[in-house]
Amino acid sequence: MKLTAKSQLAIMSLFELALQGSKKPLNLAELARRRGVSLSYLEQIFSHLKACGLVSSSRGPGGGYFLGRDSADISVSEIVDAVYPQETLATDAGLVEQLWADFSDDVHEYLSQINLKSLVENHNGIAAETRSPALSSLGSFSSELKPDGVTAADS
Repeated sequence: MKLTAKSQLAIMSLFELALQGSKKPLNLAELARRRGVSLSYLEQIFSHLKACGLVSSSRGPGGGYFLGRDSADISVSEIVDAVYPQETLATDAGLVEQLWADFSDDVHEYLSQINLKSLVENHNGIAAETRSPALSSLGSFSSELKPDGVTAADS
């Protein structure tokens, strides 16, 4: 599993789609401007997302992209896989390669437990008991991360 700027942009883009719901389509030119990336780069990412059924599009004035499925049915790992399909490890892989492959599998499993709906709920401050179990230990996205033993009162 490759966690790169490209996969991060794909996740953030679908997160924006999930945040706005089905109200209006997401215009890629506007999103590219806001994210500071080229339109052609974003179009490349969205072509992968569309091929995997994660987004659908509408043409014409006012057109753009919508989520292809309900936000609860789209996991973060699916988004990364759409941009970087899973690679199979060669059977003669060495110990280090196997270590990285196992680590990648663990990350993939973790991210498969987080869906777009839970990210939106976390962003919107939904109560902890309704969040995805994988997110409950993360706290709020807006909270500051402090070193172990340091509380907000200590800062």
